[in-house]
Amino acid sequence: MNSYFIHFPGYFMILLVAYLNNAVVDAIAVGDDVCMTGYIMDIFCIELGVLLDNRQITTLEGPENHSFHCLLDVPVCYNSGFMVLGEKDSKTSLHCLGPRLEESDVVIDVGRAAGSSAKSTTHTTCRTCSGDASKPVSGYRATVKGTVKDLGDGSSGVLGQPMLNNIKVLDFEVGCGEEDGIVVKNIGGECKILRSGTMSPSSATPSLVSSVAPSESTTQQVTPSDQPIVSTSPTYPPTSSSSSSSTPSTFKVLPESHYPSSSSSESITPSVSTQSSVFLTSDEPSFV
Repeated sequence: MNSYFIHFPGYFMILLVAYLNNAVVDAIAVGDDVCMTGYIMDIFCIELGVLLDNRQITTLEGPENHSFHCLLDVPVCYNSGFMVLGEKDSKTSLHCLGPRLEESDVVIDVGRAAGSSAKSTTHTTCRTCSGDASKPVSGYRATVKGTVKDLGDGSSGVLGQPMLNNIKVLDFEVGCGEEDGIVVKNIGGECKILRSGTMSPSSATPSLVSSVAPSESTTQQVTPSDQPIVSTSPTYPPTSSSSSSSTPSTFKVLPESHYPSSSSSESITPSVSTQSSVFLTSDEPSFV
């Protein structure tokens, strides 16, 4: 066989995975204008490990159940800042962490207009939202455009993620274009930022391999242009003690009287291990 050609199903995939795990070229750089679609999550709930008002749900497993009330009514949550979550990994059932968003006021203003103020039978009503009953009560998704201000501090936690400023928060359905779209997804056990080439949320998956259907007789020529550009961000694997479902049949919403106050002197330690595992310990703080 010609040395310039390789067997697609086997060697090419091995080469691709090796490249993704060892890439040294970042997908984004400071000053880049980027766009990403995903769930908006407050940093407090991310670091807590579970949703503040529904503690049977792991934050990165069930962001669709995160109420607008928790996100936008509760000071300790909206004062902590916001992030866009990446794609959900089919093996861990957890979403990757995406970029941090510098202008929290923009997220709050647009989010409150996007959320429903109607009484809900499943979630606490968002008191500061202005949307009608047709608007969602949980699972805030949006398209966010912004400029990369910094690439994070190099750690494996929240502060290790890129920071976007000069942000615009748009409807999720708007999607991102080929020139600025990025996605964050788990590849080989590690969350990575990739240029997406996304035209709409429904196609928000980067092209990592050839669109040619693999077969035993298929060959593929590999050139440097076939390689995707990636950078890494941490993944938060589930703990062995977690047995909750992200979509329970019955919601157990925590009463607001048990929320921590943003002005409280109580120290709340996020349950994040050095291996980037998010979990709630048996010494879970009691918010009274």
